[in-house]
This record gives sequence, structure tokens and C-alpha cells, in this order.
Amino acid sequence: MLPPRTRRLGFVVMGVLDRAVQIHGSLGMTDDTPLAIMWRFSRMLRLADGPDEVHKMVLARRELNRWSKRAEAEAEGNLEPRHAARMV
Repeated sequence: MLPPRTRRLGFVVMGVLDRAVQIHGSLGMTDDTPLAIMWRFSRMLRLADGPDEVHKMVLARRELNRWSKRAEAEAEGNLEPRHAARMV
């Protein structure tokens, strides 16, 4: 699994290449310029760490589990609410 910085870098590179291809028009998608080759390679980098949807699903599941455990602990009285009233 690639570090988070590398995943963000893939999105930045794809954004820059998308704009470059738009500027060059149909010439940007031919092999007459290096843009098409760079676009294919950078797309491959984004797929190297797995699909983006899988990462989002894993993160969502972790967050939901974390907060449900906290809510259960608060309901059982084992944990004070995060913003409990303080005695002055």
C-alpha cells in the first residue's frame, strides 16, 4: 500500500496532465507528444495502490466502528461524553 502522499500526488499529476491534454486538443492524445504516454503512466500509478472506492470504503468503515464503540461506552456509563458539563 502506498503512503497517502503518493496517492495525492497521483491526483495532482492527473489534473495537470488533463489540463495539458485539453490545451493541446486532439494532439494531446496522440503519440506525437509525450502527453499521452505520461497520461497512461500516471493513470497506472493511481491504480497501483488499488481503487479509490476501496480506500474510501475502508476509511468509512473504520470511522463508523470507532464512533459506534464510543457511543456504546457512553451509553454504558464507561466513558464521559466528550462535552460533559464541567463543575466550576
